[in-house]
Amino acid sequence: MREITRYANRKMYDSRTRGYITLDAVARLVCKGEQVKVTDRDTKGDMTSAVLLQAMMEWEKGKPGAFGSPALSGLIRGAGKKKARK
Repeated sequence: MREITRYANRKMYDSRTRGYITLDAVARLVCKGEQVKVTDRDTKGDMTSAVLLQAMMEWEKGKPGAFGSPALSGLIRGAGKKKARK
């Protein structure tokens, strides 16, 4: 599991490489099959989902249609079902 810390200024620090890591680099790690966990430095809260969604938005801006409407709709439906059960 790759441990990444996100700072208030939105910079992220990779504890394995002991250096800063970009949003795109985090997404590439996930594409390679590596598990990542992003933790907020101040609150210690899990920011992984938010960071991965942000990476998806950046990819979509750069290449519209990268994920396709059916895939994105499925993600939203799945999240909606989880929210309805709570």
